[in-house]
Amino acid sequence: MVKPPIIMSPPANVSVLAVTTSILPANLSRRYAILVNDSVNNIYLAFGAPAVMNQGELLGANGGIYEMVEDINLTTQAINGINGVGASNVTVQEGV
Repeated sequence: MVKPPIIMSPPANVSVLAVTTSILPANLSRRYAILVNDSVNNIYLAFGAPAVMNQGELLGANGGIYEMVEDINLTTQAINGINGVGASNVTVQEGV
């Protein structure tokens, strides 16, 4: 069975703070997502849980990328982030 094409959301920016910050809410329809760290600070990601400094997936400073692809590493859970400085920009796009 052929899957329908993925429909992408418009790109968005999220300011990740020094406390757990929602980057993407849970979405059972999610089939793809990409997060890019557009700041000079490292950001740590957590899936379905609050983000904690120095734990979880590292989204490296200055262009670190985390890409989620259906049938490979996709989660439909909420995605949260945190950094030790505050106000660090992440660009995000989601496909359904």
